[in-house]
Amino acid sequence: RWRSWVFSLSGNGYFSGEETYLSRMIDGSFSANRITPRSKLKLGLSVDTSKQRYETETGTVTGTTRSLDMSGLFVKSLGEHWSAGAYAQIESSLYSNIDLSVSLAPAVEYNFFPYSQSTRRQLRALYKLAVIPVKYREETVYGKLRETLFQESLSLSLDLREKLGTISLSVEASNYLHD
Repeated sequence: RWRSWVFSLSGNGYFSGEETYLSRMIDGSFSANRITPRSKLKLGLSVDTSKQRYETETGTVTGTTRSLDMSGLFVKSLGEHWSAGAYAQIESSLYSNIDLSVSLAPAVEYNFFPYSQSTRRQLRALYKLAVIPVKYREETVYGKLRETLFQESLSLSLDLREKLGTISLSVEASNYLHD
């Protein structure tokens, strides 16, 4: 009745403090995924914020980080194991000095299990080659406020769903092509 849609909502918080120290962190994420033998659509949103405050003999020191990440992947099946499509990501991060980053990438995926079994088990290798225009919040150590990066990435993801529970594992490696 959900027409192959799977939704996930999660949140996390951490608070700690004493007379001279206070730390708080809050994050949340939402995902909507639709996987069928013909195509796959994965949408995600992640938000997090953290703040630390230290009281010292000379005054108060504070540190704040915030980030927002939205992503989407659409691939069309080319058979029982191969698919191809596109990936997009929008990111903003105070910690990483990114005011706005928009990533667009063609994507090729191989599923070691047939897509007809994708609701129960998947072992996927996904390759992306992205063009990423970046606008920085402050000038970088290389004197840049904007630049366009080219990045390749390869990820391997395992998703197993059984009556007893779900296991999800993933690993990703990436590099910028100019490095």
